[in-house]
Amino acid sequence: RTGRPAWELVVTRIPATLSLMVPTILFSIGIGVPLGIHAAMNRGKAADRLTIVAAVIALAIPGFLLGLLIMFVLSVWLGLLPPSGIVDWRSYIMPVATMAIATSAVYARFTRSAMVEVMSHPMIETAEASGLGRGLIQRVHALPNVLLPLIPITALEFGNVITYAAVVASVFSWPCYGRLLIERVTDRYYP
Repeated sequence: RTGRPAWELVVTRIPATLSLMVPTILFSIGIGVPLGIHAAMNRGKAADRLTIVAAVIALAIPGFLLGLLIMFVLSVWLGLLPPSGIVDWRSYIMPVATMAIATSAVYARFTRSAMVEVMSHPMIETAEASGLGRGLIQRVHALPNVLLPLIPITALEFGNVITYAAVVASVFSWPCYGRLLIERVTDRYYP
């Protein structure tokens, strides 16, 4: 249909796709991990409940709906950002935010669970009995044990971000592989 090989079409969209995926993962870790740690340290309190509820809501909202809501507020209503395509660095804000909200919810929930588990470990009780401060125990003993399992979670989330990119690409008219996939499926271009 285009007169070009299918592989060439895919390869030309990889840079735009990666330029969305890498910041999404970085922002998701930067937002989700501290939220999860804060929730775990306030277990059973309002901050913990609020984090859990916010994470469930973020995971429940479909990506296209969240993208449209963000676009409506930031582009249409406030007029702060370009609504679609790649114009400048501001064009990255809405698609990355849309994908990072759901992904950071996964990191927050996982980090909270891991931190609660680690903080109930006997090594933490021993550190507390030794007279170490709570902040030092969290940074030196608990956090390394929580962050190590984030490596496989990040690998799994990378796959989810690829899926989110397909949806976000169609909402924000982003020239990445997701938009190509949707266009070619509707054209019945199977190769």
